Amino acid sequence: MKGGTGKTTLAVNLACLLSETTKKKVVILDLDRQELAAAWSQVAGNLPCSVVKSGNPLDLLKSGKDVVVIDTPGNLHAQETQQAIRAADLVLIPCTPSPAEMEASRRTVGVVRELSQKPCLVVINRLRPGTITGRAVEDWAAQLGAKVAETKIQLREAYQQTALSGWVNKGEGKEELQSLLIEILDLVANFSKTNTL
Repeated sequence: MKGGTGKTTLAVNLACLLSETTKKKVVILDLDRQELAAAWSQVAGNLPCSVVKSGNPLDLLKSGKDVVVIDTPGNLHAQETQQAIRAADLVLIPCTPSPAEMEASRRTVGVVRELSQKPCLVVINRLRPGTITGRAVEDWAAQLGAKVAETKIQLREAYQQTALSGWVNKGEGKEELQSLLIEILDLVANFSKTNTL
């Protein structure tokens, strides 16, 4: 939930991939005061999903959208963030691989659990494989008290370029996103199935 973890980059890229691969009507609800997802959409101009800067997720679903991806403010205690957590079917918590970020993510997991009974998934983002920090991620992740995505998003130039070019729609970056999206969809489906039985 903290700024600088790549939450907008993940939100935009996952929303675009979901829209492209499933043909669902996906909208990104940009609640971040910086409005980076909205700016991204204007600069790139060719996203397969839409971006709105205000609205209620349920109203967006009623208006014909199939999926709402919410990009929240970086402040966990902001009213918009807490409302998004309560409304979400799944809360993604991007976390860069550093001790300080892991501690912040642990606190975020605690707040998410206070606000919602729905699942949360910690996504290790901007991983540099082969580094000491990269190798320590698994040990740190085990201490978070939440499910950690098996897919780790590596630090790639492709992600940094997407704000100008649109989204990562090819190469290893897209393969990572596809793997993460499968994990996300499985987690939501399993949670839904468990809670409707």
